[in-house]
Amino acid sequence: MDKKESLELKGIAILLMLMLHLFNTQERVAECTTFLDFWNGKPLVYALSRVGAFCVPLYIFISGYGHGSILAAGRLDFKSACRRVAKLYIIYWVVFLPFIGWGCLAASESYPGSASEFLLNFIGVSCSYNGEWWFLFPYVLLVLFAPFFLPLMLQKAGDGTSRIKTGWIVFFIVLFILCQITRPLCKPYFSFLPFHIAFDTVSLSSMFVWGAAIALGGWLDIDNRNKLKEKCAKIWGFPPSLCLLLIILVCCLLRMSLGPSFLNNIFVLILLPLYLSMPRGRWWRDILCYFGVHSTNMWLCHTFFAYYICHDFIYGLSYPLLMFCVLVLLSLASSILLTPVQKALQKLFVR
Repeated sequence: MDKKESLELKGIAILLMLMLHLFNTQERVAECTTFLDFWNGKPLVYALSRVGAFCVPLYIFISGYGHGSILAAGRLDFKSACRRVAKLYIIYWVVFLPFIGWGCLAASESYPGSASEFLLNFIGVSCSYNGEWWFLFPYVLLVLFAPFFLPLMLQKAGDGTSRIKTGWIVFFIVLFILCQITRPLCKPYFSFLPFHIAFDTVSLSSMFVWGAAIALGGWLDIDNRNKLKEKCAKIWGFPPSLCLLLIILVCCLLRMSLGPSFLNNIFVLILLPLYLSMPRGRWWRDILCYFGVHSTNMWLCHTFFAYYICHDFIYGLSYPLLMFCVLVLLSLASSILLTPVQKALQKLFVR
């Protein structure tokens, strides 16, 4: 998987995220005018929001894959990790300051709160200003610790080459399962912020490590994708491209029908190689890459439009497709305006 494909996947992830946050509760869907229902009688957009929940696992996987590629190239170190975090914080603060300033004017009962609340949100430790920023700080911790724990997954073979430790992968599979099992038991303690952050970081680490392992193992390389197409075509008896598309659709329908959130990680790991093995038009890839370039900004700002400041305007549009398109355009326009400032500050302060 190359950088352009990573951007393409980020473009998919941000569009899924916007769909998810518009329609992920029945209360929000009740504010919409809907015409189509899923097989269980619930609105189709509500069912589709379950597919939208792939967004965070997909983001974390892409980041883990990128770190695995950097590790394979011998360039994973703490200094470079700090540079990546510094660039991310510049992006975050350039979104944070104008939108929180807007919030103070438009929703003064919610912003800015106490000085400690402002500070905790400013450094990303708390997400009380915007609940959808919840994985910012856990992600920062994963990036900072990656140079220390990702190399542990490799061991030298007798011929001098590196191999991935199977036990290391099994450990993170068990860790992922334990996090899912214990989450209901741990929720009463989430009010203690350090515990909540630690739990989220550990929970996200599995997808991060699996992404790195797949990068190090080369399991998404072209040869492996071609083998996957051939196997699917033999099993299903359809032309390879049609076969991959049908499997993707079946997986999405299954996710729309099933409830538990832990399935998101599993479905992402299944769907990624299927999607990347499909032939995709250049125009399709270019559009998704464009959204991928702006994905971080769109993630950071979209819920200010959807929930916190422009809720009545967005949901007043009533029709789900129109709401989605307007939210995409508002978030993208914000990113286009903020990106030059972010790049200038990154160039000035990050060496």
